[in-house]
Amino acid sequence: MRAPNEIDFWRGVALLTIFVNHVPGIVFERFTSRNFMLGDSAEMFVFLAGCSLRFVVGSSDRRVSVRDVTFRLFGRALEIYAAQILITMFALAILAAAGHFLGQPALLDWHNAGPVFQDPIETHIGLVLLTHQLGYFNILPLYVVLMCMAPAFALLDRVSPWLALGVSFALWMTVLVTGYNLPTWPVDGAWFFNPLGWQFVFVCGFVLARKDGPGALVRRSPAMAARRGHASCHSGRRLGVERLLPLARRRSESEARLPVRQDLRLAGPRLPVPVRRPVPLRILGEAAALVRPGQRIFLSPRPQFARSLLRLFGVKPLRTDCGVHVRRRYRQGYPRVISRHTCHGV
Repeated sequence: MRAPNEIDFWRGVALLTIFVNHVPGIVFERFTSRNFMLGDSAEMFVFLAGCSLRFVVGSSDRRVSVRDVTFRLFGRALEIYAAQILITMFALAILAAAGHFLGQPALLDWHNAGPVFQDPIETHIGLVLLTHQLGYFNILPLYVVLMCMAPAFALLDRVSPWLALGVSFALWMTVLVTGYNLPTWPVDGAWFFNPLGWQFVFVCGFVLARKDGPGALVRRSPAMAARRGHASCHSGRRLGVERLLPLARRRSESEARLPVRQDLRLAGPRLPVPVRRPVPLRILGEAAALVRPGQRIFLSPRPQFARSLLRLFGVKPLRTDCGVHVRRRYRQGYPRVISRHTCHGV
């Protein structure tokens, strides 16, 4: 079993976004990727699936044999096919049980499930052949066909990555012009996800994940990165940021050793209020602790990055902002709230 990488992280983000987009009326749907970009999370998932194919095929300097690549990809397609059949049978069993025990026969017509109960012989053959798909269960058949097409594109990529990209683009344009799509059976129709069109997104991810060829055009050159880093340091010196970052970093690292004040007395038990630095310096310190030279934090799903983000944008900043406001309002310290037990002598 291989070690996880950044592709697995973003594939998980894509799956989470797909789940959010398919929940009607949820508020988080307003903040998903489809509201800010041309593509949706489905395009992201297929693109990243093509990128992960590069790990199976191998790089240009360390290639896997054609026999091993073919067996791996067809084996992966067989696993996805088995998962598709399993979850489809579970969904049909749940619909049948709900319609029978709840007395709701209308549930049997849910998202193209009606033909399974009305004409089970031909429809079950179509389920096995992937020519009949339930609603919301049509992404895995696309993935099965892409895995079956992957060995051909892997062989073309060994000849030339530009050849693989050109053949995929030509097939995509042919589908756009002719409008051809894989048919469904026994119900007349077409696939919801046309594999002949979606294969271009898949091949783009596969080709661009390569270090040379078209992939070199989207990768950051080490010399360019060094020049950008030098320019950033030079601009930072001009702004005097290099004087603030060490101070902020030292104060961020010594935050845990700060004393705790318990001057705030309420009617109940005492609430500890931590004494922390002002908000702008705190944010600068957190940013200095996050960003380190040569570390790609947005491509590495490391736990410390998530914890730092929670510390920077979570509950603690709100509590600290309230404490800063109280200290500014009462210069001599925190006010003492008079409880009802101390009001008898007034």
